[in-house]
Amino acid sequence: MDIRQVFGESLKRARNKAGLSQENLAEIVGVEWKHISRLECGERFTSAETLEAIIDALQVAENAEKLKEGVS
Repeated sequence: MDIRQVFGESLKRARNKAGLSQENLAEIVGVEWKHISRLECGERFTSAETLEAIIDALQVAENAEKLKEGVS
């Protein structure tokens, strides 16, 4: 398995865990949803800047989801 596929699978798991669609994540990060799709399929990789934005977005979304669970 190539590193892009490993990254893509990890990204998809993290995005789903954070409760975000590809469209939601793309909007937060400032890229097209197709870019997120291509990353998850292992077709492409991304810049360091976009990777950092994805990590930040997933951490914020996951923390928000945890807060919602605690309130419910």
